[in-house]
Amino acid sequence: MVCFDLFGLRLALDFTAPALLALLSLWLSPAALLRTAAACILHESAHLLVIALTGQKPACLRISAAGLRLETNGTALIPLRCFGGADFL
Repeated sequence: MVCFDLFGLRLALDFTAPALLALLSLWLSPAALLRTAAACILHESAHLLVIALTGQKPACLRISAAGLRLETNGTALIPLRCFGGADFL
């Protein structure tokens, strides 16, 4: 995994991400590959916007063949334990 900081955001690039990109470039047309990349960028930008609107700061963006994972320094707005049972209401 390769990690580096960009404008205060830690980027972590797993080695599976370039492998998937190479596979997709063989399988998809250049236009479809560009649309796919644009959709991923737009999707993660929406996450960044919501994080900014809630007053949190993004900590790390991890990119792998399994997808993109955006982590924050703050606490979750809805903790996962709430979905486990009695704490939900």
